Amino acid sequence: LAERNELIFNMERMLAFATGAKKNRDTNQSSLFGEDVIETAKIEFEATQPAEKKQRLAWERELLGMYVSEHPLSEIAPLIEPHQQKKIVEISAEMDNQFVRVAGIIMNVQEIITKKNSQKMAFIKVEDQTKNIEVLVFPKIFAATPTIFTPDQVIVVDGYVSNKDGELKILAEEIFPVGLSPDDPVGDDKIPEFVPRAKKKLNSWGGGGGGNGGGYSGGYNQPAPTAKTPSAPIDTKPEPLQITIPRGSAPHILKDIKTVIASHPGTSPVIMKVPKNGEGWEEIKIKNRLDLSPVVKRKLKEIVGNENIT
Repeated sequence: LAERNELIFNMERMLAFATGAKKNRDTNQSSLFGEDVIETAKIEFEATQPAEKKQRLAWERELLGMYVSEHPLSEIAPLIEPHQQKKIVEISAEMDNQFVRVAGIIMNVQEIITKKNSQKMAFIKVEDQTKNIEVLVFPKIFAATPTIFTPDQVIVVDGYVSNKDGELKILAEEIFPVGLSPDDPVGDDKIPEFVPRAKKKLNSWGGGGGGNGGGYSGGYNQPAPTAKTPSAPIDTKPEPLQITIPRGSAPHILKDIKTVIASHPGTSPVIMKVPKNGEGWEEIKIKNRLDLSPVVKRKLKEIVGNENIT
């Protein structure tokens, strides 16, 4: 019909046109001589700029779950490839505790406030041409360069692979931005050569040296135990969330829940309680984990009702 961005830009105009056409059909107007009035309906679109390639690719992934025409990183591949000591698709469970370097573009950022010292840390999704992976950015790293943790920023990540709970992540020790401005097209001079390190047994996501500035053990900024300050027992199990699907719910309710979970990644496990045919319920543990913020809970309650979120 037209270029997609043009159609979206003219959506209100099209709706108004359709409403007017329907009114004309409903009134069934005739001429004085009893003959139907025949007119050719036309609509004029207001001119607008075509959608940018980035937006078209985002639509492809949203609709099909993959990129079709090309990968959005193809144009910046020369910035990423020189720093790919490992491609993300090569990161596997067998590499648990291994020190690696990956490079990619930040897809999304979820900031978190630590419970102990109210410091900022972040979960970021980094993607290269092969796959994406979650990267944990601890408070010390986040505080050093907070402005780089934005979507579409190209970065190089040095860190340890973690396969905690069967979910592959990288615990960042150092992060370097890759420049995209004309004055700093690559930024190679700011990124040191990759220096391998020995495997390190991580203490429940407790990273190593200077990167995170201390152990991580489920409470985000808990200090590593020392001889002088013995650590108290820490509950490493995040609070789970149970979502009960009411009987007789519309089919789209599962899609709405999936959208909320996918948009708010976090550390809390999700259990879906689904009615069986006949009587009883079936509990299903969802693979994705969720950020249990008040906003997320409110969104889910709007979908299934207050009493169905526990």
